[in-house]
Amino acid sequence: MLLLGRATRLAEFLTGHQKEYVAGLLLGITTETQDVEGGIVSDQSAAGVTEEDLQVAAEKFRGPIQQIPPMYSAVKIGGQTLHRLARAGKTVERPPRNITVFDLRVSDFQPGEHARATLSCVVSSGTYIRTLCADIGESLGVGGCMEHLLRTSSGPFRIEQCTALEVIERASKADLEDLLLPPADALHGIPRVDVDSTLARQFCHGIFVPGTPSESDGLVRVHGDQGELLGVGRFDAESSKIKPLKVICDTGS
Repeated sequence: MLLLGRATRLAEFLTGHQKEYVAGLLLGITTETQDVEGGIVSDQSAAGVTEEDLQVAAEKFRGPIQQIPPMYSAVKIGGQTLHRLARAGKTVERPPRNITVFDLRVSDFQPGEHARATLSCVVSSGTYIRTLCADIGESLGVGGCMEHLLRTSSGPFRIEQCTALEVIERASKADLEDLLLPPADALHGIPRVDVDSTLARQFCHGIFVPGTPSESDGLVRVHGDQGELLGVGRFDAESSKIKPLKVICDTGS
């Protein structure tokens, strides 16, 4: 996802979404990076693996599970990024993380010495699909790695809504405005509060504005009297006011 202008201030609200992927699983090959880009660690026959075997193995990875992040990742251990340690030839112990695989299906299977499969996955944020592929291969006793990966959705955003980066780079300002989704779409699931023009000016200048109790953790998205998104605030129960957290409106208004 690409955020432009003041909408970049909303980036933190996009990171925790549930995600969907279509991934290619290559069985019989394990690599340093858990995908086909890495150096081969082992190569063995997967000719004995059937589609039924793979379906049974996949079943074990559905639901809440623990996953050890790969060495080639941006995860930090002891203040050091794992991929930097990996490139230096070091391997460190990584604590497992709790993730959820909401759905995992085998949509295609090609048997052979290096059997291939296509996996459709719906997972929680922070899940490494290449690690999922490697773990499935390990559970089958032949090893495996990720051959290709396509993210088909992230939260409310689906691939059908996407525009290629080269199209965006060539677009005129007018065309770009037609291509962009409204910033409010980044705040799916956060309750909406509408304020009048006077309160809108106050909110845009960081001043608390009157509010009512909201759902979830108290976050609300604040809109002006023309429906425009002003930013994100948090309802304070003690004062019954909304504290501006992320303001994207023009403070000169």
